Amino acid sequence: MIAGVVAAVALAIAATIVVPQSPFYLGFFFSAKYRSETLRAPGKGLSGTIARRLMTDVNKETSSHIVHNFLDVKQGQTVIELGPGSGHALRPILDSGPPSRTIGIEISPAFRDELDSIFRNEIESGVLEISGQDAVLFMKEHIQDASVDRIMASNVIYFLNPLSKYLDEFYRVLKPGGYAVFGVKDLAKKGDPSVFVNLDWDNCITKMEDAGFTAKKEPLHLDGDATYFPLVAVRN
Repeated sequence: MIAGVVAAVALAIAATIVVPQSPFYLGFFFSAKYRSETLRAPGKGLSGTIARRLMTDVNKETSSHIVHNFLDVKQGQTVIELGPGSGHALRPILDSGPPSRTIGIEISPAFRDELDSIFRNEIESGVLEISGQDAVLFMKEHIQDASVDRIMASNVIYFLNPLSKYLDEFYRVLKPGGYAVFGVKDLAKKGDPSVFVNLDWDNCITKMEDAGFTAKKEPLHLDGDATYFPLVAVRN
């Protein structure tokens, strides 16, 4: 009897972690594609929680470093961050300058919930806007030509597909002399290529130039999991 109950419980537990519809699904460990899709936009289940924690650990230092060493935010500027996650770049962005308009575009509902909680005061006061729309759609609907000073995207460019469509829109909204900074990591090359579609940094630079930018890959920065290359695209 006891053995039967134990077996039934074990079967039930197994079912909760291998069935994709279950909030306890652990596809993050079972499937490279599911893991990559979860890293692109973490959900609220167990796999999403694991992904968000991992991304926070990997991105925290990198995001802050980009803001302090490359973004150069000035008072009164307009700044957009793509994929702010838990907001590790948004805080120093808001503390810099400060900008007159800061926008975070985050497609993960779970991360948006975090941002809504962490930055409740800034959002309610209108200092910060958070959107869950696709970046191109949001910009087409809400951002005028040549009105943005800085765009930042750390560990995001991999997922922009087709990249040329996004770069064309970034070029449209940036002011002449404004620029975008993309933080990229060789670590991402372990991701499923059907999800992580932009992993050739030199090719990314070429596509930026094709869109009209003056672009370059800066030297490697930081150590360990925080190590990244800044790809900088200046709007002519």
